[in-house]
Parts: sequence; C-alpha cells; structure tokens
Amino acid sequence: SACYGDFAWGAIFGSLYARIVPDLGVILRWRRLGMDIFGKVWYAFTVINIDNGMKLNAEKTGLSMAAFLGGLHVLWGTLVGLGWAEALVNWNTSLYFVKSTKTIAPFDLSTAIILVIVAAGIGYGLGYLFAHVWNWTHEQNTTQTS
Repeated sequence: SACYGDFAWGAIFGSLYARIVPDLGVILRWRRLGMDIFGKVWYAFTVINIDNGMKLNAEKTGLSMAAFLGGLHVLWGTLVGLGWAEALVNWNTSLYFVKSTKTIAPFDLSTAIILVIVAAGIGYGLGYLFAHVWNWTHEQNTTQTS
C-alpha cells in the first residue's frame, strides 16, 4: 500500500491531498530527505558547545564565517556575471548622496574563484580568532565570579 502521509510533516495533509496529487508520498519523502540533509549540515555548523556552557568551537565558528563570507562573494560574482553588479553599486552609492558611477570589470572565472577563496580564508581566520577570544573572555568571567 502506498504511504501518502508523513507523521513528521502532518499525515492528515498527505491523506487529504492523495486524491489530488497521486505521488504526494514521493514528494513528502523527498521533502523529509531534504530536511534530514539540512539538519545534518546545520549540526555540522553548530558553533556553541552546550556541554561546556557557552564555549564556542573555534573550528566550526571559523567554518561558519568562511561559508558566510565565501557565500556573499559567490553572490557578488554571480551578480557580476549576470551584469547586474554595476547597477547595484551605482544605486547603492546614490543612497549615500554620492554622484559617481562605478565601472565593474567584466566577469573572469579565475578572479571570481580567487575572490571566494580569499574571502572564505579571511572569514575562517576571523571566526577562529573570534571563538578563541570569546572563550578566553568567558573563561576569565567565570573564574572571577566563582
């Protein structure tokens, strides 16, 4: 028998829409698989170690910042590649009452890759350093209050 409901996501809706969408069970299984993968990725980037109070994991904090800054620069490279970056920069500078047009160079894949790697490296370093400073300052606070 086909399963048209997933208890984690509301079996009622699965059985309700089973007549409308005959492959809803397949859709719900794919959705659950996506959520399982997202959960594993989220756990991998969890930076606070609950067992040790508010101690940050330096490697995971660094990876989180690397992913964030690298992702922003992937977005920027995409905007440059699509030809939307120049208009965005000109619009942004006009918000600050600056009347100058900026020229964005044409997209170059090797430059974009270097940009993302450098940004991710800087992000990792900043996150790693932040976690160590955080842990050190909170260690100081706990010894003073005890």
